[in-house]
Amino acid sequence: YIDLREYDYNYYDPYRHDALPGEPLWMNISLQQYSSISVDIAKPLRALYLNNQRIIPWSSTQIIGPIEIEATSADIFYGPGGQWQVQKGEFYIDGALKATATTEPYLWNWTAKTSGKHTIKVIAYGFHNDTASKEIEVTKLL
Repeated sequence: YIDLREYDYNYYDPYRHDALPGEPLWMNISLQQYSSISVDIAKPLRALYLNNQRIIPWSSTQIIGPIEIEATSADIFYGPGGQWQVQKGEFYIDGALKATATTEPYLWNWTAKTSGKHTIKVIAYGFHNDTASKEIEVTKLL
């Protein structure tokens, strides 16, 4: 098998490659940059929230009043200089940028009074132009 690893790249081929003794084995390998970042929305979850407090689990996300949106990165790898691979997170409501956070956990307090269904989207940006995003649909009242 072939297992190549270099900074931000990896390639694994589990198949057997035979060569004649003493003869080189030529291969063309295309390396793809490994996206080492991820993002998840830790809050709100599928539950009923009242003024930022989770009341009970629910089949969908229902929010009454303000809520603190929390995004986390599952990255355990460090980049150049010992920095996290994620350099910032952006918070969007219905496609409109509302806030940017540069330290984990990435937090934003959604205090706008609104009624109806909305889409919360979080985009994480890495140091090597890689991105990860996650979105959820919520119903918010007040």
